[in-house]
Amino acid sequence: MKILTAIFLVMLSVSALTMSARTARARATSGMTFAVNSTLDEIDAAPGDGKCRSTPSRKCTLRAAIMENNALRGGNLIRLPAGTYILTLGDPAEPSENNGARGDLDVLARLTLRGAGRAKTIIDGAKNDRVFDLFHKTKISRVTIQNGATAENGGGIKVEPGGKLKLQNSIITSNQAGNGSGIYGGGNVIVKGSSVWYNYCANQAQQGGGIFVGYGAYISQSRISYNCADQGGGIFAADLADVRLDVFIVASTVDNNKACEGGGIYTYTGGYVLNSTIAYNHANLGSGGTGEGGGVYDSSIIEDFAFYNATFASNTAGVGGTAGGIYVAQFENANLKNTILDFNLPDDCEGTFTSQSYNLIYNPNGCNLSSDPSTQTGIHADLQNLANNGGPTPTMALQSTSEALDAIPVNYCTWGGGNGALTVDQRGKPRPADGDGNGKAKCDIGAYEVQP
Repeated sequence: MKILTAIFLVMLSVSALTMSARTARARATSGMTFAVNSTLDEIDAAPGDGKCRSTPSRKCTLRAAIMENNALRGGNLIRLPAGTYILTLGDPAEPSENNGARGDLDVLARLTLRGAGRAKTIIDGAKNDRVFDLFHKTKISRVTIQNGATAENGGGIKVEPGGKLKLQNSIITSNQAGNGSGIYGGGNVIVKGSSVWYNYCANQAQQGGGIFVGYGAYISQSRISYNCADQGGGIFAADLADVRLDVFIVASTVDNNKACEGGGIYTYTGGYVLNSTIAYNHANLGSGGTGEGGGVYDSSIIEDFAFYNATFASNTAGVGGTAGGIYVAQFENANLKNTILDFNLPDDCEGTFTSQSYNLIYNPNGCNLSSDPSTQTGIHADLQNLANNGGPTPTMALQSTSEALDAIPVNYCTWGGGNGALTVDQRGKPRPADGDGNGKAKCDIGAYEVQP
């Protein structure tokens, strides 16, 4: 009996040492860098061995690198050089397959993926499946993600509940899906310095042609353009968690998107648009739509949505539609501060608004607007066309004749209900500035600040 006990204890010790060695190896390999050296789409030969080596070519492919990162429990960096990486291993026979061996690239552990530049490193889904499915915290930068396709959610990128995406200096384009053709945010989404454009689907995405936000998002210095959906052509902000998960759009341009409701943005949740331009979006009558809110359809339930130093111009609602600029649903309210609404057709706004100061609204006929002597109505803002005026995104400059020029006293150059000083415009240029040359620096209404 003593001999058997001794043998058991030895076996137990060996097992513990083996497990400890495996754990140590996994910890040691965390923080590795996998340098992809092939554009082939091949699986990893031995996931978990610490080597990015595909089969049969024995190269380090993108898919092999992701599989290795997953097996090593994450925390690694993938460097992706210039080239076009076409995902040729098509959609798996079993749709629930999530090991990354076929179809979309499943990220199951924390990962940083860095390309050589958004015009140089291209990841192409070849319309076989979506491109990325993220189950964990993932940072993606300096790439283009294109030609993902699925009848489900997320054509370019799907963020699963519990996952998180931080996308920087990248392009999401030519993807299609049921919801969120470009990006579907089932988890938190951060987009910075990126372009999400020309995303669609064969029968038009139901919600969020460019981005579907379900668990909060922060979108900054980005352009959301030429996307289409039934609701929220550019961005659709939902409330999947049934708690306050806001969407924040900062120093960005949302333009030329189309939908039945909310051509540019459709929101069910709270948040704000700050220092941003919403232009040339269209809401048109169609199947399941009412042609309301060319720029924004606001149906926020938990809290009021807000617009600070935003420019809304040349957005339209189709024949029989209402509120080319902003539509606020019945029983809801939106806050406006230092914002321009001009040349939106058939009118600039519809619904109930609280004017917090110094707005310029040309046609407020549909607005139930709170009394505010600083807000100007019936006057055009004299905007120039959307153009590259410096900064990361296109803007609409003010002409020298604009009534928005130097209209805001310095102590009203604030946002968030007056809690924070607004020191730059959409381009990052300083506010306030002496735009009219009279020797007194004030802030301009809208997203653009004229510089002396």
